[in-house]
Amino acid sequence: MGSYVIAVDVGSSSLRARAYAVQSEEGGRVEATPICVEEKLGLSEHGSFSSAIIVAEKGMKAVLEVVSKVETRDERASIISVGYCSCAMAAVPIFGRNEVEECLLYADQRTPSFQPVMSEAVKRRMGDDGMAKLNEKVGATVDHASFFPAHYLRLLHNDVGRLKKIKQWMGLGSYLLAHMIEGEDMLSVPTSFSEVSWWGMWEAGKEEWCGDVVSLLEDEARCASADVPLLSTTLPPTADVGEYVGKTKASLARIHPSLSSTEWRLCVGDGAAAAIGSLCLPYSAQSKVGDVSVTIGTSAAVRLLLSSTSDRHTNAMRTLQPGCFRYVVCGDLHVIGGAMTDGGRAVDVMRDIMGVGRAPPPLPQSPASSSTSSSTFDGSSAGPAMSRKRRRGEGDASPFSSSYVPGSHCLTVLPFPGGERAPGMAAHASMSVVGIRRTTTAREVERAVMEAVVMHLLKIRQTLQSSLIEKDETVWEVRGSGTGLEQNPNWQRLVSDCFASVLHLPSHAVGLTSLGVALLLTAVKRRAERGGRGQVTEVVGEVVREERERVKAEGAGRELQPVLEHSAVYRSLADRQQQLYDVVVGRFEAPASSTAKKESQ
Repeated sequence: MGSYVIAVDVGSSSLRARAYAVQSEEGGRVEATPICVEEKLGLSEHGSFSSAIIVAEKGMKAVLEVVSKVETRDERASIISVGYCSCAMAAVPIFGRNEVEECLLYADQRTPSFQPVMSEAVKRRMGDDGMAKLNEKVGATVDHASFFPAHYLRLLHNDVGRLKKIKQWMGLGSYLLAHMIEGEDMLSVPTSFSEVSWWGMWEAGKEEWCGDVVSLLEDEARCASADVPLLSTTLPPTADVGEYVGKTKASLARIHPSLSSTEWRLCVGDGAAAAIGSLCLPYSAQSKVGDVSVTIGTSAAVRLLLSSTSDRHTNAMRTLQPGCFRYVVCGDLHVIGGAMTDGGRAVDVMRDIMGVGRAPPPLPQSPASSSTSSSTFDGSSAGPAMSRKRRRGEGDASPFSSSYVPGSHCLTVLPFPGGERAPGMAAHASMSVVGIRRTTTAREVERAVMEAVVMHLLKIRQTLQSSLIEKDETVWEVRGSGTGLEQNPNWQRLVSDCFASVLHLPSHAVGLTSLGVALLLTAVKRRAERGGRGQVTEVVGEVVREERERVKAEGAGRELQPVLEHSAVYRSLADRQQQLYDVVVGRFEAPASSTAKKESQ
């Protein structure tokens, strides 16, 4: 009889369920199987899921298809556990009789005009330094449009009728989970500390909603004379990923015996799962090597894992730079970092504008740079990625010319078609391309956008590291994840060169976010079998080290060395990008929020 775990990764463009074989039930390591089901998800024109129930139905379909394939492969199979991860700030409003409509997402384009509304409310209530105090409490930039408070204010001002009907909010992951487990009322299913800590109103450490933010939003509702339920009465119950276990619905267990004793775990943030899946170790003062997780998919982010009980965490929380975040993963394991709304999607937006369907021919070689030809990927390395259909958020995978000189397109780009998150948190920012001439090609514009994304990620990393008060000689190495970075050699080369760092990628680097969920499930089960002894951070580190050893023993890892000559060029280009940012984003304020027009107008 084989044992398995299933990891469900809910992104903004797709949902994937993947089965992992467990080599030993006693906290054994997991190994990916070929069993994976993907369901495409579509965002509304505003950038939200227009129907949460459709997402839930696709989630059920994907999981049950995986279960069926596992049972076909092994008639005596046992699904030990199922775990979820979900994109950040995904909140589902539940109406009477458990009715739902859309799911609010971080990238909703109706929300940026309410960022100033939140800023003004905080200033009125708490003074000029109120925002800094709140940000320190919740580990996020509370007023930014990607977090829950601005979404709530949008509903309060523009859709109060819907707000009046809300019975309870739920995290998207818990909403999906509620369709699979026993329980008469889905509202009793808690939302994990991990999910709610991405909402911008959760006090990690205290493990409770931030009273200042909740009461502020309730005051805004009273001032607007809106007869809506108190927010504090509609927030979901919460629990830690390692503490809550759901039981399979009896109707499902009768059809699928492999689910009869399955442990259903709460959802974690997909960024945390990506960091674990890319085999980042939690940051330790004892190690002289620090792991930085870089993810490029539809969005993009830089993250660092660490324990909430460590001195490094205490320092980071005290000096966390504006625009950076701190979220809970499980137990004492936290993640700090910064994100971009648009990673690979910035490239897709530009390609759509230019009407690019097929990849243009490679850029012409530059005789002056022929000496760099051995430092980049050759055609054979990119072959598999070139031959398959390009996914949204991934970018064109046909390799750039081996002798291409960084920045030779003479373009400077701000890659914010959906606004900026970290580190400037300028929701009103947009994409800008400066330097186009008659001779500029579509391929050059695409390369410039990709470079701009990676240079901005470098800016986030520098901001993040300044939060750690680093005085030692820590060597930082990059571990990559995300569809774009896992599959596209151009993203890989850019990250390694721009960060001037070794880029680590397993050769089987497909679905590292799902792998992160599976590894976390392994760590949670192992710790439970030890009677809850040891910190979650320690057990996760143990599991990650074992997976690293396996990758090394099987020769399944890839290390991409940076071309330091390119790194120096990117530092100069990053300065030019910052100058453009200061002029374009820094000079113009967000639209006047208090007079934001209703969406219906």
